[in-house]
Amino acid sequence: MTLEIIKPEEKLVRPSIWSEDILKSLQTKRERVFQDEQFMQECIKVAYASVKNSEAPFGSLITKGSQIVIASKNRIKRDNDVTNHAEIVAMREAQRKLGTNNLSGYTIYTICEPCPMCSFMIRELKFDRVVFSLPSPYMGGLNKWNILQDNDLSLFPQVFSTPPQITSNVLPEQALGVFKKAGWGKMLGRRKTICMPIKVFVLGGVGSGKSSAVDHVSELAKSKGIPHVLINPYDILKKWHQEDINYSRTKPIIKNGKQVGFKVTDLSMYDDVRIAVAEKIKERDVENRNEFVIVEYAARNYAESFRIMQEVYPSIFSNARFMFITKPIEKRMKDIENRNTSRTENSPYLDEELIKRFKDDGEGYITSAFKKDFSLTDNNVRVIENKGDIQTFQNEIDKFAKETLFPSIGRETVSPGTSIKGE
Repeated sequence: MTLEIIKPEEKLVRPSIWSEDILKSLQTKRERVFQDEQFMQECIKVAYASVKNSEAPFGSLITKGSQIVIASKNRIKRDNDVTNHAEIVAMREAQRKLGTNNLSGYTIYTICEPCPMCSFMIRELKFDRVVFSLPSPYMGGLNKWNILQDNDLSLFPQVFSTPPQITSNVLPEQALGVFKKAGWGKMLGRRKTICMPIKVFVLGGVGSGKSSAVDHVSELAKSKGIPHVLINPYDILKKWHQEDINYSRTKPIIKNGKQVGFKVTDLSMYDDVRIAVAEKIKERDVENRNEFVIVEYAARNYAESFRIMQEVYPSIFSNARFMFITKPIEKRMKDIENRNTSRTENSPYLDEELIKRFKDDGEGYITSAFKKDFSLTDNNVRVIENKGDIQTFQNEIDKFAKETLFPSIGRETVSPGTSIKGE
């Protein structure tokens, strides 16, 4: 059958500084998100049918483009065969129907992360993509045993494909409903861990003290033995600067014959960065690591910026916390002047033009419409004023961390992020 893919109603319209390639890439990703959700809805319907047949609550689709090639329920009880997981049945039928055991160019959908048995078969059939809803941290072929992304298997190309693209957490609440319908609620697993990476966004205007706040949160995480990763847009800019050998978008800052930094001359790079940040966060979520992802971020218009990031990755603000650091603009200008004159590291050079670009640091938005726009609770957002006294500043961060960040570690939870697959 062919699924009628409903595309987003409106095309993306963005500032003229965005290149056509960026707009096209965003539109394609946005349409893929819509397509994945529609196929997953069909997959969930199949899983409900499986439950109606007294089978385990699983369903699987194999697709190409907008075409559903195969849709399969669990058939363990019907066939008295424990290997007849929904994915296995779908893959067997696809091989018979298509007359091939090479399914490159095809995508397999399933409401739960494939188990190791299914994952090996997926790699042998050379699927391009694997899309699932609920992760399986105890029995999954990605999170427990990394079969789906194991590069060593690619050493045997006559048997295994290169790792397929993985997309996870698609409609998890709806998929969770199937498990509850089947009476599998108690099988979803209790783990003393975070459900998915906690994302800590540290926001504020240029020179507000974001970096100091990030360093302090990082130190707090280290002191508690919590794994964490830092995502800093400046690191992305630095990489792009190093690749910009013709200096078409950046130029080096030379002092005493030595490069001490660089200046961004094409301001659209700052818009491109938010796309890259969203992609990096998505990578960490897909890997489902139990860690903090700490993101340092500044924007002229947070409402627009966050909507773009959400279009790139719809689940970007799931399990997220936000610290917005404020400091008077005059103080920030002075601090940045001092930073520029004493600069010794290879990082962006901040000039008056850039500071003016971020002059409206969004405090009014963060304290008013922000929580409503992105369905955030008051507890997950905190505005912290940096008055210049480092101890007072760190105490405020400690308070926020104690109340909002660290209670999430070690709390017993039952959620889509801790499901167990047991067919």
